[in-house]
Amino acid sequence: MNTKPQRRRCGNVLTVLAVAGSFLVMAWLVWLMRHYTEAPSLAQARAAERLKIKQTFDEANAPLINSYDWVDKGKGIVRIPVERAKELVLQEWQKPIAAHANLAARAAKAAAPAAPTNSAATTPTNAPAATTPTNGSAATTPTNASAPAGPVKNP
Repeated sequence: MNTKPQRRRCGNVLTVLAVAGSFLVMAWLVWLMRHYTEAPSLAQARAAERLKIKQTFDEANAPLINSYDWVDKGKGIVRIPVERAKELVLQEWQKPIAAHANLAARAAKAAAPAAPTNSAATTPTNAPAATTPTNGSAATTPTNASAPAGPVKNP
């Protein structure tokens, strides 16, 4: 007599366990599919690529930023290591007025054409010769292409 309700209760428990087990199996399968089909992060790939480019750039420019060398021997312009340049700037800018005057003098020296050592060697082959304007002003010569361009003032 009691066997039918017990069977029903046992059948209900087995049904609930089967449904819960099915949900757990499905959740596990969804997790597996998500895990194996997820695309790699673009941010990680880009970060790795940027790091590689930066390392290549640093390796290529290390001799330039860590050594002394002449930039323009005729003008007396040299390249110094970055760390030494930082030290010099900090030391120089302790007195801002003198530093500003020194900076202006160096900028003027850098913008001035280099002193010619050999006239044939410094004149470009495709540059026009010096011209004399018809209005009687001073003669002009071609300027150095590497000199910074700036406003020209007429006297």
